[in-house]
Amino acid sequence: MTRYMPLFRSCKTLRQLNELHAHLLVTNLFNTAQASTKLIESYAQMGSVKSSTHVFETYQNPDSFMWGVLIKCHAWSHAFEEAISLYNRMLCNVAQITSFVFPSVLRACAGFGDMFTGAKVHGRIIKCGFDNDPFIETSLLGLYGELGCLNDARKVFDDIPVRDLVSWSSIISCYVDKGEANEALELFRLSVHERVKLDWVIMLSVTEACSKLGILKLAKSIHGYIVRRRVDTCMTFQDDCLGPVLIELYAGCGKLDYCEKALHAIGETNVVSWNTLISINARQGLFEKALVLFVQMRKRGLMLDFFSLSSAISACGNVGSLQLGRQIHGYAIKQCILGEFVENALIGMYSRCGFSDSSYMIFNDASVWGNLLNGCRIHQRMDMIPGIEKDILKSRTGDTGHYSLLSNIYAEIGNWAAREKTRGIMERSGHKKVPGYSSI
Repeated sequence: MTRYMPLFRSCKTLRQLNELHAHLLVTNLFNTAQASTKLIESYAQMGSVKSSTHVFETYQNPDSFMWGVLIKCHAWSHAFEEAISLYNRMLCNVAQITSFVFPSVLRACAGFGDMFTGAKVHGRIIKCGFDNDPFIETSLLGLYGELGCLNDARKVFDDIPVRDLVSWSSIISCYVDKGEANEALELFRLSVHERVKLDWVIMLSVTEACSKLGILKLAKSIHGYIVRRRVDTCMTFQDDCLGPVLIELYAGCGKLDYCEKALHAIGETNVVSWNTLISINARQGLFEKALVLFVQMRKRGLMLDFFSLSSAISACGNVGSLQLGRQIHGYAIKQCILGEFVENALIGMYSRCGFSDSSYMIFNDASVWGNLLNGCRIHQRMDMIPGIEKDILKSRTGDTGHYSLLSNIYAEIGNWAAREKTRGIMERSGHKKVPGYSSI
């Protein structure tokens, strides 16, 4: 069977895997636990969990490891309820459970939000004597953290005899994700006191916690720690993840000038950091500053992406800079960076600059009708509404957001007959507005 393992790795399509499966059946190698287990895993990796389940069901007396692989495959595919159901079936069919099973079951409990089953699994882990397994400990932290049971997560963490980098990272991120920034920073201080060699993943969580608190002195302290320690060889100021987080860190403290200093310290060739700084200025309403940064970014010859363009185009619309907006539009066409985000930003820009008809001529497409309608409403271009409505009706789109927006626009201008007509079309076509949903 060992010589077949490279063949599993060489299968790139589901058809190739089916052919290998057929060969194993013909040669009777399918009946070996190793072959069946590998098939279960391979089918799941190809996205066919149904085939994985079929292979499992046709194998007689699967052992604990094979059960664990199938449970893991369902957890991978976010079929959490099925994974929990398989675990319960396994308890009735397997006398001795291996530790390999539990991390996947705990992940499934967390994903499905099943704290009751999760607690029962924790009890069985203790009963089986696996509570000191590092993989299981980390999975327990993930379970309790994701379901908001931070006290239980902390108890698991405190009971770990030898806490490694992964356990520190897990517990800190648990508190950050649930908005408990102060507790996360206390754990960070404890890790520093215990001389844990922290990596950039932990520092991302720490800077996020600090940003939520918005305390400048603390932000400087964290930044200084990073400079002094450099944490490890892969966390430098050129890191695409750390750069934006440092910028967000100072933005959380309301210090945009420090954000620019961080950008220059990180390295001016970091596109993600430039995008983050432009976005932050735009969020703060400093649209002209955002455009200045965008122009500086272009002058440095950096490769602009859809995020850079959409942020700059939105800023153009807010300051009424139609000329620069058109230049960016031309650049986007030339570089083939037109996508949903960029197109929606362009529609918003043209509408805000009073050129809704231009955006309608260029982007008359179902994916952007919501933005077109909204632009017409904001700039009182009611003359364009009937044409857009005609296109929407012609397309027979099932997006109820378009019909609801049309109905609201007619109500705002007092055209109650048109409003009732639109509502009637929705009712006759069977469309119902989904609560809390909009295409915009």
